[in-house]
Amino acid sequence: MVGQDQTVAADVATMINRAESADAVAAPAAKERPASLDPHDQRGHAASRTHRTSVTSLLRQPLPTFQRSDFQVGGMVGQGSFATVHKAKQIATGRSVVLKVVRPESELDFGTGPNGSTPAVCYRDVLRAMKKEVNLMDSLGHNSHVVQVLGTAEDCRVLVMERAVSDLYTIIKQQDKRLPLGHAKLWAGHMIAAIDFIHSMGVVHQDIKSSNVLIFSDRSAKICDFGLARRSKPVMTVDRELVTLWYRPPELLMGESTYTVKVDEWGVGCILLEMMIGLSPFKGKPDCICQCPHITHRNYNSDQLMKIFAVVGTPKDKTLLARQSCMVHFSKWPIFPAKLEGTVKRMCTSERLWRGKGDMPGEQEVEEKAGYWHHIIAGLLNLDCRERLSAEQALKSKLFAPSKRTSASPSLSRSPDGKSQSAAAA
Repeated sequence: MVGQDQTVAADVATMINRAESADAVAAPAAKERPASLDPHDQRGHAASRTHRTSVTSLLRQPLPTFQRSDFQVGGMVGQGSFATVHKAKQIATGRSVVLKVVRPESELDFGTGPNGSTPAVCYRDVLRAMKKEVNLMDSLGHNSHVVQVLGTAEDCRVLVMERAVSDLYTIIKQQDKRLPLGHAKLWAGHMIAAIDFIHSMGVVHQDIKSSNVLIFSDRSAKICDFGLARRSKPVMTVDRELVTLWYRPPELLMGESTYTVKVDEWGVGCILLEMMIGLSPFKGKPDCICQCPHITHRNYNSDQLMKIFAVVGTPKDKTLLARQSCMVHFSKWPIFPAKLEGTVKRMCTSERLWRGKGDMPGEQEVEEKAGYWHHIIAGLLNLDCRERLSAEQALKSKLFAPSKRTSASPSLSRSPDGKSQSAAAA
């Protein structure tokens, strides 16, 4: 594993060193779907914000289907409860891809239901969920910041996707609080553009986290893993445990009976703060739950909620608190002052803003940029989902305004004083 980590780190460093300025943030682009793995595939796709739904529905054709033997399969690069992810190469074209493969039924243990009854989930449900993920991702057409589905195999038991250099979680961990803020700004823009796009297409992701953001050789960031995604509605009912704990929004933790697409914006806010401080900002312990039978209490976790309050501050809006069914669990907690602004200002330094050439940013510029970062992170981490920034609003942040500086992007593997740094540092 050490050798593999070093290879990934070297790939990331090479990718960044090759890059141009990190100041230009790509807006949602109207681009065609990249060349298919099928040389005979002549499908057309469009992603224009103004008429993308009608155009893609007219032009989209079924995804190409392959045989497992069409690929030279390499090592496993990830795994989940029901599937594994492997790097691979298409034999006919030599193109590098990844394969998401549903585990064989013999490897899965669904347990038993109450009193030894049949479990609520079976293998057929797993296969149905995989097909749903494929269909949902394909329905999005092409967007430059959503990972591309290239085809399927074995009746959707295998999903073929474009291959990235790394994921954002790994890069943040490697950089150890040294991630240049030019790159953080670039990837923040790409993530927010992706969320704006999928929301405009009527989809909510519901699992936004740094490990589900992939970084490609051209430095683009793309969101992946739509296994928990669904068609969105203006208001959706809480009917189960939702969103990975560390990225779960406060409206779910506090016990609201409904939620909106802004659960995704909360996840992006967590990732922006994660890039700033070098680790997940709200690392709640999974066992700090309650035993209340009501469905809305399934998302409650006292440690997670307390960690959020300790950074963002305790909510003061009585109307907001009155809607929370879990308030009985946290109504007597101490009042936490907000510490987010101080945290962001402390981590926004001239060294991290420096672009590799020219003068170091002065105190005034550092203060200005720190203000921009705090404004967008605070907006995305608003405890009241009704007041939380939407992705469309976040894209208009001053953080993404063109910079007066035009010097080159910094390297991920070299510090401002010229001393070499290992991109694999943990």
